[in-house]
Amino acid sequence: MGCSENTAGINLVLSALHQTEEGIEITDLSGKIIFVNRAFAILHGYTEKEAIGSDIRMFHPEEFRPRVEEIIGHIIGKGFLKVK
Repeated sequence: MGCSENTAGINLVLSALHQTEEGIEITDLSGKIIFVNRAFAILHGYTEKEAIGSDIRMFHPEEFRPRVEEIIGHIIGKGFLKVK
């Protein structure tokens, strides 16, 4: 696969992430947001630029934070999270 094909594939994935009506965020391993789509920003009342750089924990009520920490730990350990 050539560079232009890789770029086209990346652009296709980015387009799909931006167009979906589901809120999507991507964080680094510390929980810092590095990407959000428009639906996520609208859902939480922020612009995409405002959300990027924030800690994902701020988007979860205090009572859910232990579960969020558990999920983040699982993702760090396994590399993914399968939701049923």
